[in-house]
Amino acid sequence: MKDISKYLMCLLFLSRPFSVIKKSQGVRMKHVKAALKEKKRIIATLSVILLVAFGVSLIYLDFGLFRYESAVASQAGTFSVMEPEPALSGVVYLYVEGNDPLNRALEAELKQELRGIYSEVQSFGNLKQQFDGPVVAVYVIREDHFYTPVYAKTDVEVLYLFSNSGSTSYFRDFFMAKFGAPSPVVHLSSTEGPQLVVKTDITVRTSMKGFFSLEASRQLLAEKVANEVVTKLDDMR
Repeated sequence: MKDISKYLMCLLFLSRPFSVIKKSQGVRMKHVKAALKEKKRIIATLSVILLVAFGVSLIYLDFGLFRYESAVASQAGTFSVMEPEPALSGVVYLYVEGNDPLNRALEAELKQELRGIYSEVQSFGNLKQQFDGPVVAVYVIREDHFYTPVYAKTDVEVLYLFSNSGSTSYFRDFFMAKFGAPSPVVHLSSTEGPQLVVKTDITVRTSMKGFFSLEASRQLLAEKVANEVVTKLDDMR
Protein backbone atom coordinates (compact mmCIF):
# COMPACT_ATOMS: atom_id res chain seq x y z
CA MET A 1 0.00 0.00 0.00
CA LYS A 2 2.84 2.36 0.80
CA ASP A 3 4.45 1.64 -2.56
CA ILE A 4 1.14 2.29 -4.30
CA SER A 5 0.74 5.63 -2.45
CA LYS A 6 4.25 6.74 -3.45
CA TYR A 7 3.52 5.74 -7.04
CA LEU A 8 0.31 7.76 -7.09
CA MET A 9 2.04 10.84 -5.60
CA CYS A 10 4.72 10.66 -8.30
CA LEU A 11 2.07 10.48 -10.99
CA LEU A 12 0.28 13.45 -9.44
CA PHE A 13 3.48 15.56 -9.42
CA LEU A 14 4.38 14.63 -12.98
CA SER A 15 0.89 15.48 -14.10
CA ARG A 16 1.27 19.20 -13.07
CA PRO A 17 0.97 21.51 -16.09
CA PHE A 18 4.29 22.67 -17.48
CA SER A 19 2.92 26.23 -17.58
CA VAL A 20 2.80 26.33 -13.76
CA ILE A 21 6.51 25.44 -13.52
CA LYS A 22 7.39 28.03 -16.16
CA LYS A 23 5.36 30.69 -14.31
CA SER A 24 7.22 29.96 -11.06
CA GLN A 25 10.56 30.38 -12.82
CA GLY A 26 9.37 33.66 -14.33
CA VAL A 27 8.43 35.03 -10.90
CA ARG A 28 11.87 34.15 -9.56
CA MET A 29 13.56 35.90 -12.51
CA LYS A 30 11.48 39.02 -11.92
CA HIS A 31 12.62 39.11 -8.28
CA VAL A 32 16.24 38.72 -9.36
CA LYS A 33 15.95 41.53 -11.93
CA ALA A 34 14.22 43.78 -9.41
CA ALA A 35 16.99 43.12 -6.86
CA LEU A 36 19.70 43.91 -9.43
CA LYS A 37 17.88 47.09 -10.47
CA GLU A 38 17.61 48.21 -6.82
CA LYS A 39 21.30 47.46 -6.28
CA LYS A 40 22.24 49.58 -9.29
CA ARG A 41 20.02 52.41 -8.03
CA ILE A 42 21.71 52.33 -4.60
CA ILE A 43 25.17 52.34 -6.19
CA ALA A 44 24.22 55.28 -8.43
CA THR A 45 22.81 57.23 -5.45
CA LEU A 46 25.92 56.61 -3.36
CA SER A 47 28.12 57.65 -6.29
CA VAL A 48 26.25 60.95 -6.62
CA ILE A 49 26.48 61.58 -2.87
CA LEU A 50 30.23 60.88 -2.86
CA LEU A 51 30.73 63.10 -5.90
CA VAL A 52 28.82 65.97 -4.30
CA ALA A 53 30.73 65.53 -1.03
CA PHE A 54 34.02 65.59 -2.93
CA GLY A 55 33.01 68.74 -4.79
CA VAL A 56 31.95 70.48 -1.58
CA SER A 57 35.23 69.52 0.13
CA LEU A 58 37.20 71.00 -2.78
CA ILE A 59 35.40 74.30 -2.36
CA TYR A 60 35.10 74.72 1.40
CA LEU A 61 37.77 72.62 3.13
CA ASP A 62 41.38 73.67 3.51
CA PHE A 63 43.51 70.70 2.46
CA GLY A 64 46.13 69.75 -0.07
CA LEU A 65 49.59 68.58 -0.90
CA PHE A 66 51.26 71.02 -3.24
CA ARG A 67 54.26 73.14 -4.09
CA TYR A 68 53.99 76.78 -5.06
CA GLU A 69 55.78 79.84 -6.36
CA SER A 70 54.94 83.40 -5.38
CA ALA A 71 55.99 86.92 -6.27
CA VAL A 72 55.25 90.11 -4.36
CA ALA A 73 55.62 93.71 -5.49
CA SER A 74 54.70 96.86 -3.59
CA GLN A 75 54.87 100.62 -3.91
CA ALA A 76 54.45 102.86 -0.88
CA GLY A 77 53.71 106.52 -0.32
CA THR A 78 54.10 108.25 3.05
CA PHE A 79 52.46 111.42 4.35
CA SER A 80 53.51 112.88 7.68
CA VAL A 81 53.72 115.99 9.81
CA MET A 82 55.82 116.81 12.90
CA GLU A 83 58.03 113.68 12.73
CA PRO A 84 55.48 111.23 14.11
CA GLU A 85 56.15 107.87 15.74
CA PRO A 86 54.67 104.93 13.83
CA ALA A 87 52.73 103.66 16.91
CA LEU A 88 53.70 99.97 16.74
CA SER A 89 52.54 98.81 20.15
CA GLY A 90 49.42 98.49 22.25
CA VAL A 91 46.08 98.15 20.43
CA VAL A 92 45.63 98.30 16.65
CA TYR A 93 42.31 98.56 14.81
CA LEU A 94 41.83 96.45 11.68
CA TYR A 95 39.42 96.98 8.82
CA VAL A 96 39.19 94.69 5.77
CA GLU A 97 36.81 95.78 3.03
CA GLY A 98 34.30 93.17 1.84
CA ASN A 99 32.98 89.85 3.09
CA ASP A 100 33.80 87.32 0.37
CA PRO A 101 35.93 84.20 1.12
CA LEU A 102 39.27 85.87 0.28
CA ASN A 103 38.51 88.91 2.43
CA ARG A 104 37.55 86.71 5.38
CA ALA A 105 40.69 84.61 5.00
CA LEU A 106 42.78 87.78 4.72
CA GLU A 107 41.23 89.28 7.85
CA ALA A 108 41.97 86.11 9.84
CA GLU A 109 45.59 86.04 8.63
CA LEU A 110 46.10 89.74 9.36
CA LYS A 111 44.79 89.36 12.90
CA GLN A 112 47.24 86.56 13.51
CA GLU A 113 50.20 88.35 11.92
CA LEU A 114 49.50 91.69 13.64
CA ARG A 115 49.65 90.01 17.04
CA GLY A 116 53.37 89.71 16.43
CA ILE A 117 53.60 93.53 16.67
CA TYR A 118 50.64 94.66 18.76
CA SER A 119 49.37 93.32 22.06
CA GLU A 120 45.75 93.44 20.87
CA VAL A 121 44.01 93.48 17.49
CA GLN A 122 40.42 94.71 17.24
CA SER A 123 38.62 94.03 13.97
CA PHE A 124 35.80 96.27 12.70
CA GLY A 125 33.21 95.59 10.02
CA ASN A 126 32.79 99.27 9.17
CA LEU A 127 35.33 102.04 8.69
CA LYS A 128 34.91 104.81 11.23
CA GLN A 129 36.17 108.34 10.66
CA GLN A 130 38.29 108.19 13.80
CA PHE A 131 39.62 105.29 15.86
CA ASP A 132 41.18 105.48 19.31
CA GLY A 133 44.58 104.28 18.10
CA PRO A 134 46.54 103.19 15.02
CA VAL A 135 44.44 101.68 12.25
CA VAL A 136 45.23 99.26 9.42
CA ALA A 137 42.83 99.12 6.48
CA VAL A 138 43.07 96.67 3.58
CA TYR A 139 41.10 96.69 0.33
CA VAL A 140 41.20 93.95 -2.32
CA ILE A 141 41.11 95.97 -5.54
CA ARG A 142 41.38 93.15 -8.06
CA GLU A 143 41.48 89.36 -7.88
CA ASP A 144 42.13 87.06 -10.85
CA HIS A 145 41.84 83.46 -9.70
CA PHE A 146 42.12 80.38 -11.91
CA TYR A 147 41.57 77.10 -10.04
CA THR A 148 41.57 73.37 -10.71
CA PRO A 149 42.24 70.66 -8.09
CA VAL A 150 45.75 70.13 -9.53
CA TYR A 151 46.76 73.63 -10.65
CA ALA A 152 45.90 77.17 -9.59
CA LYS A 153 47.08 80.62 -10.50
CA THR A 154 46.19 83.87 -8.76
CA ASP A 155 46.94 87.54 -9.26
CA VAL A 156 45.64 89.97 -6.67
CA GLU A 157 46.02 93.72 -6.18
CA VAL A 158 45.59 95.11 -2.69
CA LEU A 159 45.52 98.61 -1.23
CA TYR A 160 46.96 98.83 2.29
CA LEU A 161 46.49 101.98 4.38
CA PHE A 162 47.85 102.87 7.81
CA SER A 163 47.26 105.80 10.14
CA ASN A 164 49.14 106.18 13.43
CA SER A 165 46.58 108.64 14.81
CA GLY A 166 43.50 106.57 13.99
CA SER A 167 42.17 109.12 11.49
CA THR A 168 40.80 107.59 8.27
CA SER A 169 39.98 110.90 6.56
CA TYR A 170 41.65 109.99 3.27
CA PHE A 171 41.13 106.23 3.21
CA ARG A 172 37.93 106.22 1.18
CA ASP A 173 39.42 108.73 -1.28
CA PHE A 174 42.51 106.55 -1.79
CA PHE A 175 40.22 103.58 -2.40
CA MET A 176 37.99 105.39 -4.92
CA ALA A 177 41.08 106.65 -6.77
CA LYS A 178 41.85 103.03 -7.69
CA PHE A 179 38.65 103.06 -9.77
CA GLY A 180 39.23 106.32 -11.63
CA ALA A 181 38.31 109.00 -9.09
CA PRO A 182 40.79 111.87 -8.60
CA SER A 183 43.65 111.09 -6.22
CA PRO A 184 43.25 113.00 -2.97
CA VAL A 185 45.58 115.83 -2.01
CA VAL A 186 46.63 115.04 1.54
CA HIS A 187 46.90 117.90 4.03
CA LEU A 188 47.87 116.97 7.58
CA SER A 189 47.51 119.75 10.12
CA SER A 190 50.15 120.16 12.82
CA THR A 191 47.45 121.48 15.13
CA GLU A 192 46.29 117.86 15.52
CA GLY A 193 49.75 116.69 16.59
CA PRO A 194 52.20 114.31 14.87
CA GLN A 195 50.50 112.29 12.16
CA LEU A 196 51.55 109.55 9.79
CA VAL A 197 49.56 108.12 6.89
CA VAL A 198 50.98 105.32 4.74
CA LYS A 199 49.48 104.19 1.42
CA THR A 200 50.86 101.02 -0.17
CA ASP A 201 49.85 99.26 -3.38
CA ILE A 202 50.62 95.53 -3.16
CA THR A 203 50.49 92.96 -5.95
CA VAL A 204 50.78 89.24 -5.15
CA ARG A 205 51.02 86.42 -7.69
CA THR A 206 50.97 82.73 -6.81
CA SER A 207 50.96 79.47 -8.73
CA MET A 208 50.29 76.04 -7.21
CA LYS A 209 50.76 72.47 -8.44
CA GLY A 210 49.73 69.25 -6.70
CA PHE A 211 46.33 68.29 -5.33
CA PHE A 212 44.50 70.83 -3.18
CA SER A 213 41.18 72.52 -2.47
CA LEU A 214 40.00 75.95 -3.57
CA GLU A 215 40.12 77.07 0.06
CA ALA A 216 43.79 76.04 0.27
CA SER A 217 44.64 78.25 -2.70
CA ARG A 218 42.78 81.18 -1.12
CA GLN A 219 44.54 80.57 2.17
CA LEU A 220 47.98 80.69 0.54
CA LEU A 221 47.10 83.97 -1.16
CA ALA A 222 45.81 85.46 2.09
CA GLU A 223 48.99 84.43 3.90
CA LYS A 224 51.21 86.11 1.30
CA VAL A 225 49.21 89.36 1.34
CA ALA A 226 49.06 89.49 5.15
CA ASN A 227 52.78 88.79 5.42
CA GLU A 228 53.59 91.64 3.05
CA VAL A 229 51.32 94.08 4.93
CA VAL A 230 52.91 93.26 8.28
CA THR A 231 56.41 93.33 6.80
CA LYS A 232 55.82 96.87 5.51
CA LEU A 233 54.41 97.84 8.87
CA ASP A 234 57.36 96.35 10.74
CA ASP A 235 59.82 98.15 8.43
CA MET A 236 58.73 101.46 9.99
CA ARG A 237 60.43 100.61 13.29
